[in-house]
Formats: sequence, structure tokens, C-alpha cells
Amino acid sequence: MANSQQTEEKRESLWTLAAALGFMVGVLGVAMALDHSGLRLGKPARGSTVHDPSFQTALTNFDYEMTRPRPELFGNFSDGDVRIRNCLGFLTATMRPDRRRHFSELAGGEDYSDCLPLRTAKLSPEPEYHLAPASGLGRVLAERLDPSALKGVLPAWMAQSRRLVDAKIQETTVSAHSVTLNHGGQRIALDILASADVVGRNLEDLLVRVTGTGTPRYVVLTQGADGALRPIAEQTLMAMTNPTSMPTD
Repeated sequence: MANSQQTEEKRESLWTLAAALGFMVGVLGVAMALDHSGLRLGKPARGSTVHDPSFQTALTNFDYEMTRPRPELFGNFSDGDVRIRNCLGFLTATMRPDRRRHFSELAGGEDYSDCLPLRTAKLSPEPEYHLAPASGLGRVLAERLDPSALKGVLPAWMAQSRRLVDAKIQETTVSAHSVTLNHGGQRIALDILASADVVGRNLEDLLVRVTGTGTPRYVVLTQGADGALRPIAEQTLMAMTNPTSMPTD
């Protein structure tokens, strides 16, 4: 009788163990299915940190900004004609460098200058390591920016220097998220719109808008081995923020 009871208890224990293993396998299977579908069971990763209210508004309305009508751009290429009417069309068509140059130089091309910055901020995660507290980013920009790497974005006389301090600018005003340069009657503003890990090093990169030199320009500045901040080439940035090529982990 005792042996029979022990056998029954062992059988129940085995069934309990089997049920537990089955449950664990089921959970693992669901987790793998969710992972392949692009979803996550854990806490979702935080996105970029936005420092500019107007840019935050545009980012909040990201879907609208990507699809709202903009001035039509047209290009005739060896493989056919291309018409662009919104950011989605622009970002798709300009994956090729020759087309990006063509459309960016057309009248109306300036209306698409914020498309890539918006996608960059939308898709890039929050960095693990920061260059400085948020309130000190303007100072970091003023001290570490390499103007010589921004030829075509900053005035030629300024882009000859490797540090802003060496450019002998008449007046430099630094705030929490911006640097304003006044020289010879010209006013140039560098506004930090957002911080994100764009390059994928878990280090803070800065999305900056430059105004006062014509059409507003946008650059993503990343820190080099020497500590200087230099821009990521636009075509490299296009590839880095292409949803089909970005890592999912």
C-alpha cells in the first residue's frame, strides 16, 4: 500500500515537472515569436531626448510630417522619372547619392531639409553615456566643435579653424542647448535639437540645426577619439537610419 502511494506521488511529481517544463517552453516560444515580429516583452527602449519645443512638436506628429504635401521635386534619370511630394518619397529616392545631390539642389529642396533629422531622432535610441548634463550641452558644443569639419555649413572664414575659440569670433553666447555667434554683422545660431545614440556606441550624439548662413542646415555631431565633435556624412546617416538596416536589439 505504501509503495503504491509512493508511486502515485512520484507520478504526480513527474506530471508537475512536465507541466512546468511545458509552460516554460510555451513562454519561450511566445517570446521568440514576439521577438521575430519586432515586439519586445521587456521594457521598451527609450528614444532620443529632445531639447527644442518646435522639434518636439514635429516629432510628436512624425507620421504627419513624413506624409504631408511638400513642394514637388522632379528628376529625370536613366532608369526613369522620379517625382517627390513628401518626406517618405524624398528619403526613399535619395538613398542614392546622385539623386540626393540632384534633389537637394533643386528649388524647393530646402523644404525637405528636416526629413532626415526627424527620422534620425525618431529611430535612434537614448544613449547610455552622455557628453554632459543636459544643461551643459551648449558649453560642450562651444568647446568641442571642429568648425573645419563643417565646410559648406559654416562660413568659409570660420571653417578654417579647428576650434571656435581659434576663429576669433567677436561675440559668442552659450546657453543650455545653443551657441550663438555674432561676427561682422552676421548672426549664426547652432541649436541642439536632440540627443541620441545615432552611431551605435551608446554615446550621446547631438542633432544640431545651423541657421544664419542661408537655408537652415542640420547635422549630427559625434565625438571623435580626440574629443572633438564632427558631423556624420549625410549619406552615412541615411544608411544608419534606414529602418531596414538598423539593429533590432
